[in-house]
Amino acid sequence: MPALVAFNRKWRVGSDDFVFPGVISVFIRIAWLGAAAIVYGTQRKLLKCPGGDVLEIYHIGLLSWLVITILLESYMVRVSAKGSIANVEPRRYFPKLLYLRLFIFILEMGWSALGAYWVFREIETNDEMETCDESVILLVRATVVCSWVLLLLVLLGGLLLLSPWKKPGQRDTHQDTHQGDVDDALMKSTQLRWERRCKWLCCCVGSDENTQAAYTDIANLLASLFYGLDVVISDIAAGLILLRSEQQQQCASITSSAASTPGHQATTSPPCLRKPTEPASSHVADAAHFLKYAGSAYGYLFYLFENLCCGSCKLCGFYRCCGGCRGGKLDRHDNCCECNMAVIKKVNNLDKEDVVYFSYHNRIYEIPFFVAIDDHTKSVVVSIRGTLSFKDALTDAVAEAEKIEVEGQEMYAHKGILQSARYIKRTLEENQVLEKAFHKVPDYKLVIVGHSLGAGAAALLSVLMHSKWPKLKCYAFAPPGGLISHEGVLFTAPFVLSVLYGEDLVPRLGLGTLETIKEQLLDVVRRSNTPKHQILAGACRRACCCVPDRLPVHVPEDRYTVRDHIESSDTSSTELVNKNDPVTQDRTSYTDERIDIEGTERNLQEVTRQLYPPGHILWVVESDVIESGCCRGGEPIYQIKWASCREFSQILVGPRMVADHLPGKLQRALDQLTENMPQVGGPGHETTNPHA
Repeated sequence: MPALVAFNRKWRVGSDDFVFPGVISVFIRIAWLGAAAIVYGTQRKLLKCPGGDVLEIYHIGLLSWLVITILLESYMVRVSAKGSIANVEPRRYFPKLLYLRLFIFILEMGWSALGAYWVFREIETNDEMETCDESVILLVRATVVCSWVLLLLVLLGGLLLLSPWKKPGQRDTHQDTHQGDVDDALMKSTQLRWERRCKWLCCCVGSDENTQAAYTDIANLLASLFYGLDVVISDIAAGLILLRSEQQQQCASITSSAASTPGHQATTSPPCLRKPTEPASSHVADAAHFLKYAGSAYGYLFYLFENLCCGSCKLCGFYRCCGGCRGGKLDRHDNCCECNMAVIKKVNNLDKEDVVYFSYHNRIYEIPFFVAIDDHTKSVVVSIRGTLSFKDALTDAVAEAEKIEVEGQEMYAHKGILQSARYIKRTLEENQVLEKAFHKVPDYKLVIVGHSLGAGAAALLSVLMHSKWPKLKCYAFAPPGGLISHEGVLFTAPFVLSVLYGEDLVPRLGLGTLETIKEQLLDVVRRSNTPKHQILAGACRRACCCVPDRLPVHVPEDRYTVRDHIESSDTSSTELVNKNDPVTQDRTSYTDERIDIEGTERNLQEVTRQLYPPGHILWVVESDVIESGCCRGGEPIYQIKWASCREFSQILVGPRMVADHLPGKLQRALDQLTENMPQVGGPGHETTNPHA
């Protein structure tokens, strides 16, 4: 940090990113030098033949260039290892070394080209004359080929690291009147770059109207988020490692001093619902049951991923080979054997007649879902698939807030997921899916479920359909953190239950938390005096050898820390709700109301566009795990508890933040909790409503 600037281009790496590549290159060249020297030393006598002088000259030149290159790259590694990520002053002359290395590289290329001409062309033209032994010629030719392979690899690596964008021009500080125009031009240029990157990355998605609009929205969002940010990928990786170390230090500090040194509260804490008084365990059985519906919506490829050994065998009795040819196929987007339908029937123990509607159609803002009748819980279940394609990822990325009005309430929601919820609602209404289902089972209840993107769509679909189906229930498993505004959180409290697991990244992910972690990354990188290669090497050592890191990170006492979020789990912390619990009162409009959060008065309009997970939150955590370094042993023991949105208002950096998002981990945890709680009834049992 900042990115390396050379040849009037910004590179995709920094000047401190050449340590590991340089060391690898030096070792390869040392090995190559040793092999070439052995060949020259053992075969030198055989080169005393017609044409052998040419081969000897090439070999001596090759050895000389290898020695020069090894010395130069060793010095480049030494310079690249100096300073820290933010302190580039000790590496200020690195671009000049890069220019020198390019000059040596060009000479190497020229020498290799000359050697190839001598060995392949000139020797062949003298085939009629007496020449050196054929084995010697073949050995030298192999040396030339290997040299070319090494040079081409270096050339390819350089081209990959070189950014296609020119270095941005410097602003004229004396032309203040034009500074706004310059900013606008740079922002527009940045947006166009991101839009081209999105189109290139998702070239196979298509180019319909929704896709083009999504590209533009995503580009505007990314340009705003990363505008003026001069970092490279390795800076982000090192920053995440440092941030993880800092968060661990803060957690340890909180644990040791919680009794005597209560931390200050953050003035940016989000408003949260009051935690229900009923036990969280009363919802475990239903959550475990309906998560199977949410997980099965991912289809057979995801099922095979989670059941690598015998997944296909388990589905044998549920396939319908050539079902598309025989007719009766529910969805033309499923394959000929209806493998996705087979997963739905297998996982949820359903007959085909129980599946009322099934769509595997997938485009931007249009995600797969199915509707099934669940006799076990007497429910009509709408299950929505989560992110599984580039199109779904684009839907996730359109994360700006869009205003909606439901039952007289104004709220904001994630634009991309809201569009998906509207598509599902429109599809259900046009095909009268729910009406047909409830015609068969009029006494059943409506349950909407989903995981990840599907959880967000399920929650927003519940909001859109609540006026028509006021008794519906929604189970949102690992929904996106930036889903709905606080008015929507209050609105969804009676009928939406979010179920989260461990350190899952997605429920903590939103525009606000992304902006926060960006600032935290920049801050921790600036404060760190540790060279980047030591940070990355320490992380690799910990991952591979179970050796704990010891990264010095200075944490100022007055700095906003993770303490502000962890302490929110204390039941004594202030949680914002309407002065009367919203579940016992009719909903009212809060847009003009002034409230007090943590002793600081705010206008709710200031936080309207901040988005949170929907409804009440159940959080499944590991309460007891046998650990040995980085190696985990034994079966974890799980605990489930009510949580507030404040506990998910900061991204926790760690190796589990992605793995904990997989539905299989949450399913195993809920199944274990269900087995250990025999006093709780089976799925579908009546429980005390926390809002009644």
